[in-house]
Amino acid sequence: MKDRLTIVISSSDEYEDCWNPFFTLFNKFWPDCNIPILLISNGKAFQFPPLNIICPISGNIDGKSNKWGGAFLKTLYFVDTEVILVLMIDYFIRSPVQVDILKELVDLVYRDNLTNIQILSNVPGPNYKSKYPMLLERGQLTPYRFCLQAGLWRKDRLKYYIREYEDPWLAETWGTKRAWRIKDSFYCLDREFEKCYGNIIDYHHLGGMRQGKWRKEEVVDLFNKHGIDIDYSIRGFYDDERKISYSERLTRKLYRLPLEVKSWFDLYMMNV
Repeated sequence: MKDRLTIVISSSDEYEDCWNPFFTLFNKFWPDCNIPILLISNGKAFQFPPLNIICPISGNIDGKSNKWGGAFLKTLYFVDTEVILVLMIDYFIRSPVQVDILKELVDLVYRDNLTNIQILSNVPGPNYKSKYPMLLERGQLTPYRFCLQAGLWRKDRLKYYIREYEDPWLAETWGTKRAWRIKDSFYCLDREFEKCYGNIIDYHHLGGMRQGKWRKEEVVDLFNKHGIDIDYSIRGFYDDERKISYSERLTRKLYRLPLEVKSWFDLYMMNV
């Protein structure tokens, strides 16, 4: 797959403390991976031999690439393959990657010009039986039709859905609204297939962080098992019972309001 696939890791400098744990587990559970890996950062660089990790925009910060969407789009310019595997930096792999099945899916994207295959079955429906034994076709109006969790993408279509001013949460919200209007081919794994063959890329679907804090039940035992040392006090642990204050909710809404308006206008102006 070396010349047919590029791995793009969605991240930013803010999540630098995830880089070593993520790639420690990646290297353990995909030890012979020789596929180019592009790590999205805002200026910092990172290496983890023997993995072939490139931070394309390290040391090259500008106003656009300083935001997540701008950094993502700039990183895509450095992708030489038509197909991309997108992974998120705080979704930590827990068991060996099923590379042979992944290769079959990559071949399928190339052969049938598919837009996206979510490499998990735990996605909202309705999703429908397809001509592919492993896959369900995602409904046109399904929630999270555009999803940044582990998935194969055609580079040109992924680029179409991302906006330079959006963060990952806005990208999934408004990318989904864009996807509702476009007859692109979105698929996910069939749950029955996953029951028989297991996870192709195994991680907890809620990830290892929430609201910038560690999810204790997900990361502590996993990191301890694999000798990963983290100072959890820096971020702290997410508290499921903590209620978000009114002032926090208001601050988030005010911050996102101009971006939401911009995304709404962009959606209104789409040519479909």
